[in-house]
Amino acid sequence: MESKARYYLHGDESEDLRGTYYCKKCDVFYSSDHFAKTCGGEAHASIYQRHLGNMFSRSQKAKISRPPHPPSIAQMF
Repeated sequence: MESKARYYLHGDESEDLRGTYYCKKCDVFYSSDHFAKTCGGEAHASIYQRHLGNMFSRSQKAKISRPPHPPSIAQMF
């Protein structure tokens, strides 16, 4: 059975490098400082909400996995 790729939602903490969080807009892991300001003129709360809404499209659902409650900086939004 093929293992599923780990899916990071905007604000999820990296499993490999603790203290860094995924920015969907930049497609990069950053320290929490990055999330204290807007990203490309967009509020992180907006990015998070949009990303959350798109997280499990039918085509992606079978290919990805995400822990039920991973560490996230989303509560800061």
